[in-house]
Amino acid sequence: MKKIDGNLKYAVFFDIDGTLLGSSDAALCENIRTVNAVRAMGHKVFVATGRAMSFIPDFIKNGSDFDGIVSGAGASVYIGGKNIFRKLLPYDLVIKACEYLEKSGVRGALEGEDLSYYFGDMSFADENWVRLTAENLGVNIKPDTEIVKLTVDGRVPDELMEVMGSEFSVIQHSQYGEVIYTGYDKAFGVRCALESLGLPREQSIAVGDSLNDLPMIEYAGIGVAMGNAIDEVKEKADFVTDSVDNAGAAKILKKLFKI
Repeated sequence: MKKIDGNLKYAVFFDIDGTLLGSSDAALCENIRTVNAVRAMGHKVFVATGRAMSFIPDFIKNGSDFDGIVSGAGASVYIGGKNIFRKLLPYDLVIKACEYLEKSGVRGALEGEDLSYYFGDMSFADENWVRLTAENLGVNIKPDTEIVKLTVDGRVPDELMEVMGSEFSVIQHSQYGEVIYTGYDKAFGVRCALESLGLPREQSIAVGDSLNDLPMIEYAGIGVAMGNAIDEVKEKADFVTDSVDNAGAAKILKKLFKI
């Protein structure tokens, strides 16, 4: 079984939903306390989430508990509040996607750096998201609007992928699908952050629970699946920790770093 070298510094990457954040406030507090204990030892801790920056909770985005953020399933990378990489959807393609969503009635969201936008009655639309219609599309979506990811409520239709083109791939979850640039996944985001830090992949740990976490769990030196993770993630991980509401994120840090 893999273990860390106590003489080396590591970077740890945590998914948010189902990993750091569940339904237990006590578990979240324990996760954050343990994250800061690991950082006090000189290690770096990041979140690596499918959420775009505009959809990340303020306590993570604006707080001081993490050294950086991999967002948009790998499309954007921040270290110390500074953006070091960003892969945006081109404006003309955003407009084509919007036109398809508006005409088809497919419930979809454009997740952006500053704001997110959606069509239809999205099941998980945040209260700060902007609802788009044919009438207000041109007012809200401009050439400089920074969109990093497209998310669809339910299954992603083949027709939408024809609109997006061959450069894009689908991460299909049970209740929603993420449309991302092929190759710009969480593994890419982790590699980008590690290169900026001057650390090899062997000195990285990735923790997650869902299909979009699989690339980084396979890429990292040590991959960890949550107890509530899907089977595909558990099968590829080096460790399986406890569930999110039992502070599994904190428990794996304590185990690996002997806290």
